[in-house]
Amino acid sequence: MSWFSNFNASDALGKLNEISSKVQEVSKEAASKVQSKLPLDDELVKKLTLRSDELQAEHDLIDAQETRKEAVRDYLASLLPWETKDEAREILVEECREAMQTMSKEGDTFTGPFPLPENVERMFAEDSELSEATEESQAAAKKKLEKMGALPQLLDDFDLDAHVGLIEKLFKADKGLADSYAQLDSAGKTERIFWKNYFFHCALIRYEKGLSVEEIWAVEGEQKADSEESNEKSVEKAKDEESVELTFEPDDDEAEIESILNEDDDITDTGNSSLAKSSGSDYEIVDKDDGDDDDVGEDLDELDAEIAKELAEIDDL
Repeated sequence: MSWFSNFNASDALGKLNEISSKVQEVSKEAASKVQSKLPLDDELVKKLTLRSDELQAEHDLIDAQETRKEAVRDYLASLLPWETKDEAREILVEECREAMQTMSKEGDTFTGPFPLPENVERMFAEDSELSEATEESQAAAKKKLEKMGALPQLLDDFDLDAHVGLIEKLFKADKGLADSYAQLDSAGKTERIFWKNYFFHCALIRYEKGLSVEEIWAVEGEQKADSEESNEKSVEKAKDEESVELTFEPDDDEAEIESILNEDDDITDTGNSSLAKSSGSDYEIVDKDDGDDDDVGEDLDELDAEIAKELAEIDDL
């Protein structure tokens, strides 16, 4: 009977954890005793416990880099190389897909324009049906690179780890690509160039067919975490601005007009004569109580008499 039949993994794991806990306790006690006996300052303690400011800064940098890679990985995996979020160009998607799935079966797709490392001779296994790079294929690939011009940052500074999510989706969508990858000779040494060349040709097809290359490999994915934080701050700022009460102070002209109107109201209410000036014009406000109403009536009677006299002379003629 094998000794595996008498082996209890749970009991062994429990004893191992118990031993580990005791070792940690002893280590802490020993460190405490050493610290109490020796004149150790805080800086030395930080270094001995790997918690110095330099190490902490290095750990923070590593965390930031991992956060960046995760953001870029999610961004790249959001679209297959032939897809687009531009509704006006969706008609080009099927044509791009067919072209990319055709070129994923050709050896030239993976061998140029970016060459293998100097210490690597072959891209594919000796029994592979895919062809290795030739002088002619390298020259043709360089012309394609010149045609593309400057590459987007995420494609030019190619990071294989950042493309892992996208590659997993491609294996499910393109069987020919998966078959080509399976024929690599030394995957660890050649796969970065394999994928960089492949995605370059995907970018070239997008460029030739009329789809945006930057939509896949632009730097937006690298700034995703920062942009989300910026959007949250913008929303909070907008809410604060909505709660601000707006007040308007009248300018000098409006104040002068308001003063004149108030002055006119005072004149009307009091019934006294006054002179108000506005924009260089003089206005005289006359009270009806000033002057003699009887004199005005007599003047009107005399005018009526003269008019009647004139009419009578005209009739006599």
